[in-house]
Amino acid sequence: MSLLHAARRLSELRGLRGLRGLRGLRPGELAKLRPKSAARLVNGLRGRLIVTFTLVAVASAALVATIGYQLVKQNLIERTERAAVSDVRHTLEQISLPIGALWPGELPPSAEEINELREQLGGPTAR
Repeated sequence: MSLLHAARRLSELRGLRGLRGLRGLRPGELAKLRPKSAARLVNGLRGRLIVTFTLVAVASAALVATIGYQLVKQNLIERTERAAVSDVRHTLEQISLPIGALWPGELPPSAEEINELREQLGGPTAR
């Protein structure tokens, strides 16, 4: 707040008409018009209560946001898992040939083909 603005404010508060300048101000009145520093505001009970309630409000808002995020994340993961399992089950149910059975007209693999597959996969060779 500028000094001129402070003088106008003081003159309005005192009920004076117009601006008489700084001549009519007492030394203590000018100090009352200066803005208070943040350190002086926190010293009093009101300042400490404001700071405390502000910190409590910020902490509780952060806690609520964190809990809400965790709940939404957990729900989304469960829903995605259920959808994936349902898709896999549906795909497996669509297979008409049982696993391990041969297609019509297909011959079972020979011992030589099985040994070749074992070597390619890095398994032990047959004796």
